[in-house]
Amino acid sequence: MKQKGRKICVLVLALSLLLCGSAYSAAALFPDIKGHWAEQIITELAGKGMIKGYPDGTVRPDATITRGEFAALLARNLALDTTTAEREPPAFNDIAGHWSERNIEALADEGILDPEDYDGSLRPDEPITRVEIIRMLVRAIGQGEQAKLPAGHTGFADDNTVQGSDKGYVVLAIQYELVKGYPDNTIRPEGRTTRAEAFALLARQDEALERIKKGAEKPEEEEQPPGSSGGGSASYPRAQVAFDLRAAAR
Repeated sequence: MKQKGRKICVLVLALSLLLCGSAYSAAALFPDIKGHWAEQIITELAGKGMIKGYPDGTVRPDATITRGEFAALLARNLALDTTTAEREPPAFNDIAGHWSERNIEALADEGILDPEDYDGSLRPDEPITRVEIIRMLVRAIGQGEQAKLPAGHTGFADDNTVQGSDKGYVVLAIQYELVKGYPDNTIRPEGRTTRAEAFALLARQDEALERIKKGAEKPEEEEQPPGSSGGGSASYPRAQVAFDLRAAAR
């Protein structure tokens, strides 16, 4: 009887270590995330092999993320095959030999990163803007064509700073809960994004893809109300503007 009890204790201990192992290893690997608002998100993504950090063992959650870094994270999150991603000539004229070149090419191959959004140069080591991330995330969940349809006011106080061609992307990003506005009801399309914020965005992308997948598995779509489709403009559900990334991720 005692021996049986010991076996049960060993099994319980093993299960506890299995469940807590990823959290412990992430905290040990990235000492600079302890107490950070994105600690749990980073721990979960690290457990999936998404986040690998820097050679010095840090993840630098509050550092500004670059285009090359975000491309690498997004390609990894989508499990894209980067081994064969190569173009001749390259998708951009300044990525040859860059450490993230294959990630960038893989995203370009999938239509997630569109060279037409740029002037031929990606500048991979420069900060990526919020609207660039929004475009890529919307395309990554398969809504790129829908985003090209004309869209009206985004609902944000700084709507006038969002280019007309980007409004469809912003509206869809809110609809699919990919991004949230700041407390002052702005979206700040040209603003920079921290690495922690980027991690939170990727976690939201996973959730959006899961919701889309579940929706596609429904046998029948509910009948749309009259006037909800047709015409030459996009028909979007009313977007609810919420608090910023930090508040939502706590």
